[in-house]
Amino acid sequence: METHDFVKAQEWAADIFGSPNLFQTWMPAIGFVKAVRVGTSLAFTRGDDEPYGLGLGNEVEIDPIWRSFSIPRSIAKESTSEFVLAGQWDAYVIDTSQVQESYVGRQQYLHLEDDLEILSFLEVHAPESSTKPGHREIVFWGGLRSESGELLAVAALTQWESGGYVLSSVGVHQHHRSRGLAQLLTKAVVRESATRGISKVALGVSGKNNAAIAVYEKVGFTCMGRFNYFELK
Repeated sequence: METHDFVKAQEWAADIFGSPNLFQTWMPAIGFVKAVRVGTSLAFTRGDDEPYGLGLGNEVEIDPIWRSFSIPRSIAKESTSEFVLAGQWDAYVIDTSQVQESYVGRQQYLHLEDDLEILSFLEVHAPESSTKPGHREIVFWGGLRSESGELLAVAALTQWESGGYVLSSVGVHQHHRSRGLAQLLTKAVVRESATRGISKVALGVSGKNNAAIAVYEKVGFTCMGRFNYFELK
């Protein structure tokens, strides 16, 4: 079955995968092209500069108009012979009410507003961060400081075009890692999200970043899917 109706596609996603699901977070009404349902699998197309696809389930049909796409890692690679594997990523979500007030130890959690300070920190300690200060999707930046005022870690909460809230650009000072700061900051940002009336927070993480995945799972995030990302050769 195929639909070009965004609301119908939402209904299909909720019917098969429940709520929350990745379609709710990832796909805005603006940009939606179509959805194809095969059994308990869905394939969505988003019309950006070049058509991008997202497949959910184990019977995903790869659309010939896709120039790049993400599909579950469980799907056989034989179906992707025209494409090159360009990366792996996992999607997670958390109910913010599950995270209670977090103890941050001798560090101070605070709302960050100095864009230049945040940018300088990311350039040195998390240069691959996709979200930077000034981005229109940013809701707020949270951070941890030492007693002396040194910035130890930063993270952003963003709101995507879909309306979904996403944790982004979690970075820890390179001289203060392995101290549990990422976990403390993630808890604090999720907790602040709850106080703002945000019930669900999602995130995407490299499938090979085992350290980050361990942090998020300890906080209470649950996996919505593990994906291979392909680009046309």
